[in-house]
Amino acid sequence: MTFGKRLKKLREEKSWQLEKVAKYLKVSIATVSNYERDFRKPDIDTINKIADLFEVTSDYLIGRTSIKDAILLENEDLPKELKEIGIEYLEVNKELKKKGLSPEDILDIIEAIEKTGLRKRDR
Repeated sequence: MTFGKRLKKLREEKSWQLEKVAKYLKVSIATVSNYERDFRKPDIDTINKIADLFEVTSDYLIGRTSIKDAILLENEDLPKELKEIGIEYLEVNKELKKKGLSPEDILDIIEAIEKTGLRKRDR
């Protein structure tokens, strides 16, 4: 799915008019319409504003992931145990974040999975 199609889908899911998005972005309605029809591409700052507006990641908007509301835990934020098993970053669903899961909680989940033998061995 293209950037424009994702933008239009997000806008329609909220039942918003083009005008509302244009006003938030401080651009014309025609500009937003051109984004949605893939006639024009926004700059990175505008992509980030759109991501904030719709509470999705910029990676979702540009098609790098199909997960709308993931947050990324960068390498420096990970406990050393997660780094040791080769995880560079994790995508954590916003719902899990709402439940208060910390990186340590995630480590506990990984350890539980390892105990079941579901984790691939010798990657």
